[in-house]
Amino acid sequence: MSFEEKLLRTIESSFICCAHKHFDNTGIIKINDLLFFIRNRFYTCIEPSTISNVNIFINVKAPFENIITTPHFSDPSTHLSELSRSSLVQIFPDGTFNYVIDSNFTELDVNAFSERGIIYSRKIDTYSSKESFFINKEICNLEPLDVDSSYFAPPCFTDLTDALNHYKQNVARVSRCPFLMALWIDGNHRTILKAKPEADMRRSLENYLNNKLEGTDVKPEQNTSETNPVDIKVTWLNSNREALIEIKWLGKSETTDYYYECRARDGALQLAEYLENNRQRSPNKQSKGYLVVFDARRKDVIPPSRDSLFHYKEKEITYSQESSRNDFYAFRFFMEPICV
Repeated sequence: MSFEEKLLRTIESSFICCAHKHFDNTGIIKINDLLFFIRNRFYTCIEPSTISNVNIFINVKAPFENIITTPHFSDPSTHLSELSRSSLVQIFPDGTFNYVIDSNFTELDVNAFSERGIIYSRKIDTYSSKESFFINKEICNLEPLDVDSSYFAPPCFTDLTDALNHYKQNVARVSRCPFLMALWIDGNHRTILKAKPEADMRRSLENYLNNKLEGTDVKPEQNTSETNPVDIKVTWLNSNREALIEIKWLGKSETTDYYYECRARDGALQLAEYLENNRQRSPNKQSKGYLVVFDARRKDVIPPSRDSLFHYKEKEITYSQESSRNDFYAFRFFMEPICV
């Protein structure tokens, strides 16, 4: 058992004990039903980063109380948009649920409902995600996580982000794989790329993600429309998550004059279009887009100096409207030259 699993087991024991204290063995049964719904039905369909505040209620005390009068539903994946905006979700003994979208729903309301049952609550502030259980007016707070995370959601996009950061530092930075090593026409210096290097960049990243990510299907050149393929598509097999990865490169190759940062911005616009196309084609999927920029820019190569060759190492690229999307992420991989 990993440290994270042990930590979660310890955390769970605290609110399970609280449920038993207030509602005896029925409380334990009901909080386990609630956890099953949160883990296996809600967060397998809803990506935590797409919601701000949500409360999920299960009744414990008899007689059973229907606190929301809307119709019951059985499949969360067919109500992604509504559930992402809901303030309260109620689950029922037969496995169905309903929800209400009410921006005026407050913690006082949560506290009042918790007299009759158990409420899981997740709220977002500027820097963190705060999860709690309200049990008969007692609050069990969990340690805050980053804004895109939940203790109860599969770490799909978090795992991908970690993998891309590891690839950036340990593979792309020093061209540490056969595909990237073969990209340079001057391998002893790494200043000029061979013609059309993007295909080998894609193969390098695709191969790495296939080996690094568990429970995924990583495929190249996947269409988001009739004519527009995205470079790599990652699909998680046990959830409805998908990642679209668009690859661009900057610098000089043996057949081009130079690609500047405007090429990366063009890639961001492309990726935004791919995301919209994918949302239309697969409305029940939760998708995010990752722009990956292999940055081989050099300020001057004649005469070479360390300062000129590493000039762009810390030069991040700014994007306009794409950066405000909650489904867009940009990674710049600076490919270091060799200074001798």
